[in-house]
Amino acid sequence: MATNLAICSLISEHNMLYFIKSYDYCKVGYTKDSKAFFERMRKYLTHNPSFQILDIRKGKLEDEKMIHTLIPKELYHYGEWCVWNKEIA
Repeated sequence: MATNLAICSLISEHNMLYFIKSYDYCKVGYTKDSKAFFERMRKYLTHNPSFQILDIRKGKLEDEKMIHTLIPKELYHYGEWCVWNKEIA
């Protein structure tokens, strides 16, 4: 798991993929810029204060879609949230 300082250094101005975990679930997401990223994280924090940001990296919406195709459908729980599995990470 990345530290807060490490996470801040990974945040770019545009086109980011993020990987978050909450209890037994995880999510791969895309955001277009840092402002949208922080807004989204604030919303997650409101509803789920225990979530963890595991990784952030540059990437496009197409990259996020491709990653979702690699996750077995039976692991999806709700929308883009799927059951935590070390193989996904």
